[in-house]
Amino acid sequence: MKKICIFPKDAAQLIGISEREAQRLFQEMRLAYNKKKHQYITVKEFCRYTGISEDLINLS
Repeated sequence: MKKICIFPKDAAQLIGISEREAQRLFQEMRLAYNKKKHQYITVKEFCRYTGISEDLINLS
């Protein structure tokens, strides 16, 4: 089964930034998508926000 949520640690490895920078990026995405702290960021939302194609991300 393919993962539908992405976490800061995954994002840090994918785009080559520190985990702390990825946490800040996720804070920005939560604000942009009007999500609360406990709500997850989906791979689709991450891709839309960063401009990375979903085809390039494989989180299985």
